[in-house]
Amino acid sequence: MTDLSRWRMISVAALLAPWVADGVVFVLEYRKERRGPRFWWSFAGLVFLGTLTFSDFKLARLEQRAEQQLAWRRVTAEQRAILIAALKGHPVEVWVSFVGNDPEAALFRADIDEALRQAGLEHRTS
Repeated sequence: MTDLSRWRMISVAALLAPWVADGVVFVLEYRKERRGPRFWWSFAGLVFLGTLTFSDFKLARLEQRAEQQLAWRRVTAEQRAILIAALKGHPVEVWVSFVGNDPEAALFRADIDEALRQAGLEHRTS
């Protein structure tokens, strides 16, 4: 979870607190025989804060999904170990390349190059 997502969740919690407090006022005012302006202001506050809280929560979830989808690809230590174990001792030559001037693709290629080098394979890069 990034700092932005963490702050978004804190924002949701901050909106939730007055929503609960307003809910208490709403219930207390609802129990009265004559419902005055405080009841209707409380009702409006519940609707407004509820809408803000819900939309802030949905935005936090959307940000989390976007961060997950936009995360850079990397070869994990586990994947590297599997790759090395599977390829070690096989006499093959591998050519690794990427298209364009993409720093994420270059970093991913470097991870793959390192795993191939550790497996003892001949490989070329472009």
